[in-house]
Amino acid sequence: MEWPKDLKAWWELGVAEGAEGYHNLCLDAWWKMRSDFLEHGISLFDPLLKPPYSFRLPIDGLKSCPSQFVFEIVPDTLLHVQQVTPLVYPARLQDGTDAMIRIVAACEPSSELELLQFLSTPEMLSHADNHTLPIIQVLSLEKRHFKFVVFPRIGTHPCHPWFHHIDEALDCIGQTLEGVAFMHRHLIAHRDIAEDNILINHKSSRPRGKCPPFRSLYPVRYFFIDFEYAIRFPEDSDPSTRLVSRIKEISRFGAPETQSDTRYCPFAADVFNLGFFYFENFRQLDGDLVPIVDIFRDMLNHDPKQRITASDALTKFSALRDMLSPDTLQRPVPPRIIICGDDDAEGVRKFLEGRIGAPSRKRYGQISAP
Repeated sequence: MEWPKDLKAWWELGVAEGAEGYHNLCLDAWWKMRSDFLEHGISLFDPLLKPPYSFRLPIDGLKSCPSQFVFEIVPDTLLHVQQVTPLVYPARLQDGTDAMIRIVAACEPSSELELLQFLSTPEMLSHADNHTLPIIQVLSLEKRHFKFVVFPRIGTHPCHPWFHHIDEALDCIGQTLEGVAFMHRHLIAHRDIAEDNILINHKSSRPRGKCPPFRSLYPVRYFFIDFEYAIRFPEDSDPSTRLVSRIKEISRFGAPETQSDTRYCPFAADVFNLGFFYFENFRQLDGDLVPIVDIFRDMLNHDPKQRITASDALTKFSALRDMLSPDTLQRPVPPRIIICGDDDAEGVRKFLEGRIGAPSRKRYGQISAP
């Protein structure tokens, strides 16, 4: 295998090989750097070459230790990672911290790296509403001609396991809203907000059998990841010039203006994409929670100029949440709605028209009629 020369080459490792070939090429490329990382006190996890993309614990004898970033409930003997991108790989640091290594650039200036370093400064990390997964360290392997960022390894799906009480679901909404509002306040637009790019701070297996609600076992935090397409505007920039062009590499459903060749406001697009995350998971909330669902509609407004800002949505949400009774907060969360047939754009359109039971292609949840 020819050694990748840039990020595009890393992405193309398995384009022509199919899923299994992609997996093998990806792991081979990382495993060739094992000795390079060991020189920096980083031990790569030992790969298992067949799906479900699991990794054995490091073979170098390093023991896992508690982390300030993540809560571990039941330690695993295997790490299950569905490696959907060749840019990341699991590892363990010399002090026992489990981590994920991400390639951010070949050895040249990287706007993603600069932005992540800015968000991980002590000053920025001192803000509770900063929900960016912080950097542990940055490595530059000149021999391999790439720069790497080391993050703490935390959980994956923000909504798994499903929420036990309404208060837990509202906490997810509140934390993610304040995280986006924080980024926007510092003129940072993420540009790829999606459920896949939001993590919850737990790792390993969950306890089985009868146990307290999962999220009651530890202080839950939600983090945003993947700032590959993010942008930070200068503080002295003219607001009318804070525009971006379409990202052709992103194929997932998103704000309608992102599919046009016309330059658009990335902050408004972020709000739409976060609103779509809420639409997919929480549009079934009813009763005295309907005003909160209406905020999702404000976020999904087709016209970006009429769309609510993240800051205003957070203010409105916080005020409504404060008015809810303890009984409401302890109610069970209804399962997600799944209706097959329409695409995401049609589902959002029906939702904006007031039809709560709009379609979603999630694998789990309840089946409802149109």
